[in-house]
Amino acid sequence: MKVDADGMLAQRIDFRPAYGRAEKGTLSSDGSTFESIFEAALDVFNETNAYQVKADEAQLDFITGRSDDILAVMMAQEKAYTSFNFTVQVTNKVIEAYKEIMRMQL
Repeated sequence: MKVDADGMLAQRIDFRPAYGRAEKGTLSSDGSTFESIFEAALDVFNETNAYQVKADEAQLDFITGRSDDILAVMMAQEKAYTSFNFTVQVTNKVIEAYKEIMRMQL
């Protein structure tokens, strides 16, 4: 997993729909497995959680007086907020795609 200079996730996640049956070990047309796509999604969720934990720690440090750097607190909160919004948008798109697939007639 690559992280840029600001500590943000610099990994491109490919959530293209897998064609065929999405079972463990089954390859889609682009060579990815459902398991690998699921693990990539879990990595995104874990990354979002890590940003939220860092933001909470920075805020607690500022409140208790262990740190006086308000800019660091604001940056940590903004990273957590941006990561959370990205995760929510990806989740919404995946659910929307799933619903669209379920509406398809064979």
